[in-house]
Amino acid sequence: MYREWAPDPAIAGRVTCVWTSVATSAATQLVVPDGCVDLVWGPGGPHVAGPDTGPMPVRMRPGDRYTGIRFRPGAVGEVFGVPVEALRDARVPLEELGVLADLTPHTMQEALAVRLGEVPEPDPAAPAIAEALRAGRSVAQAAREL
Repeated sequence: MYREWAPDPAIAGRVTCVWTSVATSAATQLVVPDGCVDLVWGPGGPHVAGPDTGPMPVRMRPGDRYTGIRFRPGAVGEVFGVPVEALRDARVPLEELGVLADLTPHTMQEALAVRLGEVPEPDPAAPAIAEALRAGRSVAQAAREL
């Protein structure tokens, strides 16, 4: 069962939602690309996911619980201490990134609000670019419009 809700107002400018998912049966779930980066706590521990360029399979067993926060497209910047390109199509354990290492699902929104205040804002055109591409415009069309 999947559920999402609005983030704390302190992080809402860069985070689209907080979510949780609990597997009720064994299955492989395809996570479709959406231009977002997620900070996820799952059975394997906390990790950063995406952005993805294609569907990513996640094997789930009954009772597996995932909790996460989803950054708006283009809004993650270097929150995790690396350029977003280093996260493309990857699942990187949080401990390997060396930032937010003490974050837990219970403290994530407060700690993330502090971290977001420490890093520069990402390119303000990124959300418009993501929306144009999501709407089916070509890269050339999106560039002309922006």
